[in-house]
Amino acid sequence: MIVLASRVFAAADLVEEILKEQTKARQGTKGKRAAAPEQIENLKRDREINQLQQQLDQLKQSKPEASQPQQPDAAQTQRQWIS
Repeated sequence: MIVLASRVFAAADLVEEILKEQTKARQGTKGKRAAAPEQIENLKRDREINQLQQQLDQLKQSKPEASQPQQPDAAQTQRQWIS
């Protein structure tokens, strides 16, 4: 009888441990599901930022530097002084 009781308690402990593990797993899944929409939005935003940065880089490469004023060449400057 004592052996049977100890086996019952051991089985009950095992069942309780399994239930705890299942609960943890479910809670983890819920947390991941809740975080997924936010992660998707972050990825979309990052992709858009990357695309805009690429467009900006292309524009910078296709246009001459606006910050550097174009200086006339030496021959043109000399003609202006002679005239």
